[in-house]
Amino acid sequence: MNIINPYKFASSEPAELILTNMTFDYDTNLGVTFSDTDKVDAWTDQSANAVGDLTAASTIRPAIQTNGNPAGDGDSFLFDGTNDRLGPHVFTWTQPQTIYLVAKMVTWVDNRELLDGGTSAKMLFAMNGTTPDMEIFADSFVATNNDLAVGTWGIWCLVYNGASSSIRVNNNTKTTGNAGTRDAGGLTIGSRGNGANESNIEICRVIGYDTGAHSDAEQDQNIEFLNTTYTVF
Repeated sequence: MNIINPYKFASSEPAELILTNMTFDYDTNLGVTFSDTDKVDAWTDQSANAVGDLTAASTIRPAIQTNGNPAGDGDSFLFDGTNDRLGPHVFTWTQPQTIYLVAKMVTWVDNRELLDGGTSAKMLFAMNGTTPDMEIFADSFVATNNDLAVGTWGIWCLVYNGASSSIRVNNNTKTTGNAGTRDAGGLTIGSRGNGANESNIEICRVIGYDTGAHSDAEQDQNIEFLNTTYTVF
């Protein structure tokens, strides 16, 4: 008699993106307005929350990279590290906050920011220390993480939750620390909220949540979804 192991042949359902308490979802393949042929003018949130557009003046727009995402099947945005940014866009967004960022550091320069809140130094994600160290800040720089090499795409999961703040790259172990209790109050990509400390990065997805920091299991689920979507690691 042949005995069939049911687990061997069980179908594996792909992970689904968590929608509960989603604050925004910015996808480089959706909701992009451009005035020039390859420069981002506005980027529209695709979540049901609809917090609005990230915009940029004509002189500071990031460049659209056709089929530049890690899977090679969709666009990415390239920030030049000189003056490019999107935002600041001000909206209500308070701790605890969880962010997923599909991105790579094109170059690493100390004291440059990938993300911030609606005004300066509210919710920093920064190149800080020595290459390729990254830290988060909501009053203190903490959770030093060097798991992602320069020039490599990765999925960052950032949790801003006071003493329980953390940085995680892909499926690696998270680094932790007390980042402080400042609320983001909005979003800026590519620099501080005041336009300083621009970073040379490439991105294709930014997703944010509030009302409860994501658990390890929730992080696993979203990271699996993003990795399936973008073939990051």
